[in-house]
Amino acid sequence: MKIIASVLIGLLRLGSSSFIWPSPVIEKVQTDKLNLIISFPRDENVFFQTTPFIALDNEKNIYAVDNRQHVIIKLDSSGRLVSRIGRQGQGPGDLQWPAWIEVLNGAIFVADNNSISIFNLEGHFQHRLRRFHKLISMAVSNDRVFLAETGEDKIINVYNYEGKKLFSFGNKYSVDYAIYKGWPTEAIDGWINHGILVCSGSKIYFITSLFGDIFAYDLKGNLIASKTMEDNKFIERNRSLYFKKGIINKGDGAFFHNKLLEDACYYQGKIFVLLSSAGGNSCGEDIWEIDERTLQIIKTYVIFNKNQRDKNWPRSLVVTSNQAGENLFYVSLYDGDDFVINVYK
Repeated sequence: MKIIASVLIGLLRLGSSSFIWPSPVIEKVQTDKLNLIISFPRDENVFFQTTPFIALDNEKNIYAVDNRQHVIIKLDSSGRLVSRIGRQGQGPGDLQWPAWIEVLNGAIFVADNNSISIFNLEGHFQHRLRRFHKLISMAVSNDRVFLAETGEDKIINVYNYEGKKLFSFGNKYSVDYAIYKGWPTEAIDGWINHGILVCSGSKIYFITSLFGDIFAYDLKGNLIASKTMEDNKFIERNRSLYFKKGIINKGDGAFFHNKLLEDACYYQGKIFVLLSSAGGNSCGEDIWEIDERTLQIIKTYVIFNKNQRDKNWPRSLVVTSNQAGENLFYVSLYDGDDFVINVYK
């Protein structure tokens, strides 16, 4: 696939400015076909009731958030059950429709409908941060929790581990709400500004789900760089639909949320983006590898062929490596029969 590198600009954001890193134009990007090497869980006592959000620790233990079971399922590196963390409820250590999960520095951070709960790796409850807005995405640094949320002027809110809000940053898209007749403003806010937060340790990245725009900030919230994806018909159609045409509520509550990407993660100087089934079919690939310095796509990966993408629905991505230094791609998905976590190389 030929991809022309786009200019680093803060397009469509109010008041955005960006620094342009000098870099060569990449005219052709290498594409690799990934092969399935193992599928989890590998324990007859474990099954998922929905496609889980996933995270890994340094020992490659897998932490899978099952939204319908209201629990974190911890598997060892071979896919055997280690423990179940949490239970349905609203008390300390309980979970209510959990979703996003991060594992960092010996702690598990999991978001549910009302809060962010923190556990140690053995599953013992440590602390809880209350939330008051709809969560879009979550990322964690050594002493901060970054939440992309609706209901605020800025897209990203920053909290310490005790739950104290420190500051907000990141401008939202400028939207003509008049073209969205019948929809509440906060719902439109969440749809248009949906995206994935990724933390590298020294920077925080926000990648928008509908348009693939990438915004790089330092941990104080200063915009360092931004990149708008160009020459992509899927994104061009989304820009036309969501910024010019709009969507009218016909009374059935249906909203056409045509996401380009499902998830993203950071690993060894690269940002890896997991495309949605629709985005993968349009682009002909399933994962983008993006250089953290230039924000350019430097490599792409194919997991499914077109027929498989119509039956496989990915949700979450984690990238790590084996002892030989080869990248391993952990992808949670629904394969038409089961909810699984597949590992590709």
